[in-house]
Amino acid sequence: MEETFIIEGIVISRQSFRERDSRIIVYAKEHGLMSLIARGTKNIKSKLAGHIEPANLIIAMVIRGRQFDYLGSTDSRQVFKNLKADFDKIMAFNLALKEFARTVKEGVVDKFLFNLLYDFIAVLDEKSKPKNSAEFSSSLFILKMISHLGYRPELYYCMDDREKIKPGNNCFSLEKGGLISGQFPGDEYHFKVSDDCIKMLRLIIKEDIKYLSKVKVIDSLEKEITRVIRRYYDYYVNC
Repeated sequence: MEETFIIEGIVISRQSFRERDSRIIVYAKEHGLMSLIARGTKNIKSKLAGHIEPANLIIAMVIRGRQFDYLGSTDSRQVFKNLKADFDKIMAFNLALKEFARTVKEGVVDKFLFNLLYDFIAVLDEKSKPKNSAEFSSSLFILKMISHLGYRPELYYCMDDREKIKPGNNCFSLEKGGLISGQFPGDEYHFKVSDDCIKMLRLIIKEDIKYLSKVKVIDSLEKEITRVIRRYYDYYVNC
């Protein structure tokens, strides 16, 4: 008999596979990141097609195969319609989940990551418009994700002398993975950061997604924070 088991998971992405099927990436609560083949989903009468849209929370039966694992009967528990009806929210989701799938290793189970992913999608699904840009919202998610995975930047003590960071002349060092006080090299791996940027980076790591979604950040600070997070992520993770 074929080996089967039940998963609860969030659909990360869906792509065409062969002539009539789809390949979906799911982050399952008890199994981690999974790649599954959904058969016949390009058929107009397919019962699976409506359940495997990105961002859906699903309960599904998985069938083990020799080369691929396959999706069996599937039920959508939440489809997050508000998210899917808003272009900015879709963009935030796509930006964040693209990096999630690239960063998280397949098969690694992590309850924190599942809850972070669910909360991020649930916040985007709220009826109110996002307080900040799609790029900024996705950057918050990325920093929380990589901080949990062991890439948390040092934001409280100078990476040179280990003295506590004071307001004023501080820079972010990509090479050293955190803040440096005083003079710093004027190269592409070091750049000045404002006190407000430092405060917000600390807040992002400390607070949950639901709280952060209520915080309105001015455009100039939003751009600075996004720049720091993206450059840090590219240097240490997406390299």
